[in-house]
Amino acid sequence: MRAALRLLELAVLAEAARRDLAAGITVSDDDVRARLAAKPGRYDEFLLSHIFVAVGEGRGGITRTEEEAKRKVLELRRRIATGEDFANVARTESDDAATAEAAGELSSMFGRYMADEFFPFARMLKQDEVSQPIRGKLGYHLIRLEQRIPATAETARFLITQDIREERMPDRIAAAIREAKP
Repeated sequence: MRAALRLLELAVLAEAARRDLAAGITVSDDDVRARLAAKPGRYDEFLLSHIFVAVGEGRGGITRTEEEAKRKVLELRRRIATGEDFANVARTESDDAATAEAAGELSSMFGRYMADEFFPFARMLKQDEVSQPIRGKLGYHLIRLEQRIPATAETARFLITQDIREERMPDRIAAAIREAKP
């Protein structure tokens, strides 16, 4: 029991030290503007909907090969492109049961949290536009941009500050260790 308490105490102290070190890392307005310019879209907020077609086992126990899944996602995109409602197609055809119930709607997210395979596509979409099929880890996705809220230096400051502090932390820790050595 004492060992567990000591470990907990050390963890709390380490976290406090990490916070102190992070607080000492200053992020200027120029840093924020430069990051925003260097990473376009990463701090924008995206409201997306999607349709997922699984490779392997999908909704209702249906199993598809790679080729069958690709054919299906292309057919779904064709149906949407010719006027069928995206939300209705998502409800009836998506293998993602949770979002199918919500007509394909995903929670809003910042570009920095989006899966790497989706971000380049989402970033290029115009409002209400549907992507070409995107191959993810488990199958194919169609994503639709419902809304994009562009970041400003003011709205993105918190996230950018977190990112820059995280990147600068190893150097800050190394400097603190050097300073602590006799």
